[in-house]
Formats: sequence, structure tokens, C-alpha cells
Amino acid sequence: MHTITKKGKGYAPAENDAKGTWHGLGPYKIDSGEVVLKSRVLQPTAVFSAPRSKEWPQPILIL
Repeated sequence: MHTITKKGKGYAPAENDAKGTWHGLGPYKIDSGEVVLKSRVLQPTAVFSAPRSKEWPQPILIL
């Protein structure tokens, strides 16, 4: 079976979004549709997937 869906159906801010902001969105205020900014704390995935820089030229190994 093949199914075609439309994301955001029934929620006006998502239905009216032409940019695709509501695809894979994190926390937001349901009343206004305002996106809640993520914290600036580095997550492990972000650290390990970031390209190495001059500050961290060597790979990091955590045991």
C-alpha cells in the first residue's frame, strides 16, 4: 500500500508554512507556533560530528 500524507494537517502554522520550517521541528509553543530556541549546551552528537578545527586537531576518544 502506498500512502500520501500531508504534514501539519489541522495546525494552521504548519499548514501555512511554505519554507518547511515545520518538518523535523523541535519544541514550540502550541498556542502561537513560536519555536522555542534550543539550549546552547553542546550535545555529544554535535561534538563528534563537527569537523575538526585548529583548536581540536586530534580525534577525541572517551572511554
